[in-house]
Amino acid sequence: MTDLPYEKLTKINYAFANVNNVTGEVFLSDVWADAQYMYPSDVAVNTTLSNSTQLYGNFNQLYKLKQKNRNLKVALSVGGWSFRENFALPLSSEAGRLKFCSSSLELIADLGLDAFDIDWEYPKNQADSDNLLSTVKLCRKVSNLE
Repeated sequence: MTDLPYEKLTKINYAFANVNNVTGEVFLSDVWADAQYMYPSDVAVNTTLSNSTQLYGNFNQLYKLKQKNRNLKVALSVGGWSFRENFALPLSSEAGRLKFCSSSLELIADLGLDAFDIDWEYPKNQADSDNLLSTVKLCRKVSNLE
């Protein structure tokens, strides 16, 4: 993470978050690397005196890069080949789609990111494709981008 040529980049897709295959909740697939690992340059903060949690790990490093390059945008990629089977069931219901959208948007807000990317590899049939489209539309509506 510390070797990225951040000054030459405009967008980074950070991969991959996972999807709960029943509820549709999106969550970090490696919390330790994503948000807990302390890089040598990180300073520990005593969080026992407040309700806040200090962000470490790769997302803290990305935040620092974004401060150095104000044109840099970071998106959280959800899914990918490893988690491809986790989309079909939850995105087949309105409740699952809503949980997917709300948890994705909450993650990107909490992590200081700019966007998320749905990387479902691949919808297997027309119903899956329709559910993906319905999910994208719902996420846009929930995020007030519609």
